[in-house]
Amino acid sequence: MFNYMRTTLVFSMLFLAGLISESFSQEIPTPVTAKIVSDSSEINPGESIKLGVLFDIDPGWHIYWKYPGETGLPTKVNFHAPDGFNLDVINWPLPMAFEKPEGGMDYGYEESALLWTDVFIPLDLSESESGEFSAEVSWISCREICIPGKADLKYDIKTEGSEHLENEAIFEKWQSLMPIVVSEEETPFEINANRIKIDDHEVKIELDIISNGQYKQVEFYPNPGITLRIANLKTVESEKGMKTNISFDVFSRSTKEITDKELSGLLVYSHESEKRSAIEIDINLADN
Repeated sequence: MFNYMRTTLVFSMLFLAGLISESFSQEIPTPVTAKIVSDSSEINPGESIKLGVLFDIDPGWHIYWKYPGETGLPTKVNFHAPDGFNLDVINWPLPMAFEKPEGGMDYGYEESALLWTDVFIPLDLSESESGEFSAEVSWISCREICIPGKADLKYDIKTEGSEHLENEAIFEKWQSLMPIVVSEEETPFEINANRIKIDDHEVKIELDIISNGQYKQVEFYPNPGITLRIANLKTVESEKGMKTNISFDVFSRSTKEITDKELSGLLVYSHESEKRSAIEIDINLADN
């Protein structure tokens, strides 16, 4: 876990909106840079390539996962491709958890991060077809303060794809950090979920995670989407590390009752080699 003290995002927005003196605003750091990378140096009809945005993050700073936690904003990447090209969903590798001094968790990336998609090339691609892609990117970077950033990126694979061998290694690294989708029979843990309905707007979840002894430091990274809110997330590990109890409250973000039937998230754990992995799980929120 990493501890960071920072001011509110409201202060940061005012900071960048020019409501603080011009002389002070000239000292605003730029802790994050972003660029488009691809794993291929050419586009061939009927094939696919990987296209991603690689973030370079200064030491001590972090950006956010698709669910940022109790503060922050998700990092956003919106790719644009030539006509006829199809884009898959954005791949989000395993984030880190940042424990706040006042309590609660944020989720994101430090040092570097790659968010990418698969691009499917049309069968009727002509030699004169453009290889120009673009991406609208925005993020919040935090340390003692939080600073919003954005970039409008362009990439022509026909002229900029010469680095594809180096980029292949980058994609392989981040692909290895993708959460694993497994069936219930393949899950490396025994997971017992207890749902306690407080009222129509709140549900308390308790997870008992029993390990076979090969894994440790089990955590839950929730992904409640835009309709739910998570609070009071607590993790308690048994002395021998064989059992972990995770509890948290689920609220509706509006005045309406909770209608979502499931809450998705990542069950994050470490191997004996210290390598971190995660599996995707869904927790039932509906009445039994």
